[in-house]
This record gives sequence, structure tokens and C-alpha cells, in this order.
Amino acid sequence: MDLNMEGITAYTKVNGLIVESEEPLYILSNRSGYDFKYSRGFDSHYLNDDTLERVVISEDGITVISSVEYLSDKFFTNISILFDTELDNISLLNIYRTVTESITSTSWNNDAINKDELDNMVGNYYNTIFIACRSKADHEIPFDITLYYQTKELVNKAITKSLDMLGYPRDIIKYMEDMGITLDAMEDAAMELVVGVDEPEEETRKKFRKTLLHALDDINVISYLVAALRLEEDYEHHRIRGVNVDDDPAYLYMDEIMGMAIANQIAGTKAIFNFKIYDQNKPGILGVLGPSADDIIGGLIAGCMSKIFEP
Repeated sequence: MDLNMEGITAYTKVNGLIVESEEPLYILSNRSGYDFKYSRGFDSHYLNDDTLERVVISEDGITVISSVEYLSDKFFTNISILFDTELDNISLLNIYRTVTESITSTSWNNDAINKDELDNMVGNYYNTIFIACRSKADHEIPFDITLYYQTKELVNKAITKSLDMLGYPRDIIKYMEDMGITLDAMEDAAMELVVGVDEPEEETRKKFRKTLLHALDDINVISYLVAALRLEEDYEHHRIRGVNVDDDPAYLYMDEIMGMAIANQIAGTKAIFNFKIYDQNKPGILGVLGPSADDIIGGLIAGCMSKIFEP
């Protein structure tokens, strides 16, 4: 791996990445043994998936190495950043803070957020960070905001490329799947209320799947889905003061309006009629989703079912 820095090399060993230097580097890391210490190198960037690549970006004496894996429902982000200059401890601390904030903001912007209490929003527990420079400065370095902006920009670029390898940001199908709403589950729910149809069930399923995939290419359908599912997350986590819809109160009808709207977008007025049938019976997955999700997915299913039975 070419790091574009004289005397510094990087190579893979087993599933890790080794960075070595002919002269000792001055290093700060959130891993044991690297708290403002000199070392000729470090062992980092472990990957369980051999198909993933480590991203390397170099510019103006700064080299960033990035890798991101998704394991056990968690994102593991690994950043190594090498500076072809000397730095003091305060500068290294400010760079470390810049890197952690960059991981948070870039992960958030790409919707790659861990779901537990030690997620990307509250401390980056699952992230590994190494910051290395040529040596410790023997004097205090004047504060230069340009250095931190440049660091942030390069880290953002590297993490964005790493997340892209994982499929982030997600398309609408993966977005729904991560919420437990799969194509198969929607197909099964759609078929539960099919009556009086002469064609074989398998043929109806094929038509529904094709229509569903076509609907999910419509930016208006996508917009309805994202709006309702985002709202569902806000409801679930009680992010809006004074709003609690855990028991799906009767006076909440905005979710049904959105369900009718997405059904109408796909197949017109008749789909609104069919939406009410799915809303009342809540077959399959519709019976376990929250107050906004069940109606928006019910509307999606109703619209697609109405579309395939058009004259």
C-alpha cells in the first residue's frame, strides 16, 4: 500500500494492516500503549471481510487510511492519519477531536448509525483511531484552523468511500429491510387478502413483486415512505415533547392520510378503497408495525395490488 510518505510503509498481515516507519513516529491513539508515545509503527485496521478494501487518501502531507465494517449490528470504523510534520500534544488532541467529530457527522449524513447506547452519536466506542506525526514538536505550535478543516475534509472523504463499499447511504429497499420490512413480508401480507382471483397464486405474487419494485423507483413513493418511517422512529424514541402515540390513539389520523396518499400515487382512487381494507384487517407484517409504518406500508401494498388488477 502506497502511503506517499518517505520512510513509511503499510502492508497487510493476516486480517490486519501494519504501518511501519524507518524513524519512530509520535503517536496518539485510543488503544493501549499509544498515549503520546514514540513507536516505529502500529497494527491496525482489522477486517473480517477480506473483500473490503482500505481507503487511502493523501494530500499536502496528510495521509488518511479508512476502513468500516458492519458486524453484529454495529459499525466498526477505523481511522489512521499520518502527518508528514512534527506536532505538539495540544495539536494531536485537537486533531483527535476533529477525527471523532468527522466520524460522527459523516456516519450521520450517510445514515450509518449504530443503534445501541454506545453508538456513533455518544462517544464512538467501536471506533479505532491512530494519529501519528514525524516527531513531537519541542515548542508550542501556533493554532491553525486550516489544519483541522483539512483533516476533517480528508477524513470525511475517506469514510464516505468506506461506507459506499458497504452500500451506504442505503437505497429504499435496504432502508426498509433494516426496519424489518422486507419484500417477502410485504408480498405475504398482500396475498392474505386476495380473494376471487382465478390465476395461480404464484402468478399473482410475481405481478405484485414486479409492481412493487416499479413503485419503489418513484421518487414520490420513496418520499412518502421515508417521511412516514422517519416519523415512526421519532415516535418510538419519544423525540417530540408532549407526543406519545404508543397506543395508536384514535385521534391520530395523519398516518392514514399518508397511507391513502401513497396508495393514490400508485393506482389512483380505487387504491384508497383497497387501503381501507388492508388498514382494517392488518394482515401479516401490518399487524406488528407501529402507527405510522403500518399505514404507509399498507398504502404501498394496496396501491400495488390495485395496480396489478387494473382492467
